[in-house]
Amino acid sequence: MRNESNYPPAPLFQSKPHFTNNCNFQVPQGIHSTGILVGMGDGGVRTVGSSTSATTWALACDPRDGQVLPGNW
Repeated sequence: MRNESNYPPAPLFQSKPHFTNNCNFQVPQGIHSTGILVGMGDGGVRTVGSSTSATTWALACDPRDGQVLPGNW
């Protein structure tokens, strides 16, 4: 994965973190254990499953490299 923008890839989101034990306020979070709801550029909303890999998440958050998203998206 290329990083042409010189900033780190988006960190993977958290699904249903516990507010005192493992909640990281610096990453996206969802209240469901199965994934998070994500607003898309076309105005749609979709659920991104908690089984999504960190690499897939980073590719989806910064599509400028033009790579096709893997099947787990």
